[in-house]
Amino acid sequence: MTARTHCLMILLGVACSLVMVESRALAASSIAPICTPAPCNTWQQTDVSLQWNLVEIHSTTGCEQAPAPFKQEGRWTVTCSGLDSLDQPISRTAIILIDKTPPKVAQAIGSPMPNALGWHTSAVNLSFQGTDTGQVAPTSGIASCTQAIYSGPDTAIASMLGTCRDVAGNVSESFTHTFKYDATPPALAPLAAEVDDRVVKLRWTGAEAPIAIARTPGIGDEAASVVYRGSGEAFTDANVKNSVSYEYRATVTDAAGHVATQVVGARPFRGFFAPADGARVTGAPRLAWTEIRNAGYYNIQLFRGSKKILSVWPKTTAYALRSTWKFQGTRFKLAPGAYRVYIWPGFGAFAKQRYGRIVGSRTFVVRPR
Repeated sequence: MTARTHCLMILLGVACSLVMVESRALAASSIAPICTPAPCNTWQQTDVSLQWNLVEIHSTTGCEQAPAPFKQEGRWTVTCSGLDSLDQPISRTAIILIDKTPPKVAQAIGSPMPNALGWHTSAVNLSFQGTDTGQVAPTSGIASCTQAIYSGPDTAIASMLGTCRDVAGNVSESFTHTFKYDATPPALAPLAAEVDDRVVKLRWTGAEAPIAIARTPGIGDEAASVVYRGSGEAFTDANVKNSVSYEYRATVTDAAGHVATQVVGARPFRGFFAPADGARVTGAPRLAWTEIRNAGYYNIQLFRGSKKILSVWPKTTAYALRSTWKFQGTRFKLAPGAYRVYIWPGFGAFAKQRYGRIVGSRTFVVRPR
């Protein structure tokens, strides 16, 4: 049923028309705040001006139309009230939020935490954290802070920059977080061992930190002993016994706590390296033997059958036999046949001819070419 039909039915055309007008006026009355910058009830970084959009409103209170700038930080509540076209009370409240103060970065936290030595040894998730505090009024609070991942390079002075942003959009000054980072174990070249009479000589290269060497079995009755600590590249262990198998474990620990390990075995002995006992050769062989501790020279004696055909005194632990030579006025030739060689260590002055226990002996056969 239309309004006009209703009016005719109640025979109150004039009164009905007034009701309809009043109803349309009531629906059209409104109060709306306009903030610049917009919208209201949102944190802003600058001064805020407030105006009211009034539709069919009269007898207003607090609804000044001239822009009223709000300059100080804080929260402001302003209410515009009045009467609508039916003289009914109507009001609307605007909230002004101003934050001009940038936040500050307070710290950065790395995850996982550094080890007991203060180093990060794997990729670090850095989370910057900040504070947002005004001088007199509450501020908008922290909205976000930098989140970052650091995975190198290795350095004792690694750094990352971070900032924080508050809800109003203010950005903090950059904050530098420094830390120590090393995700790489130290380098240590393979450990090498040389053996001689009651001696093991160890060599290595490329140690990036002081090295510790433990030996098994250890000194005396110890199951294991540390026999060397230092930053060199060689160590001679003269506190060993022949025919005993030893294991040497070299360990390097860097400043960040990384550990690198190398293991080598050694069995000192007294004797020949070359030629192999009973070797069959077609030319003059090269002799090599273990170094005897404190020996100043060696005596090599070569026999064919029961006859001594050579005696020499080298100072090194290797000697190459020749195809021909002269001994006691007679010239000899390394003819096909069986030979035996003996080596003794000499000590002190050569003139005294003081020899120790035999280094060893070898037999070899020279084959016809």
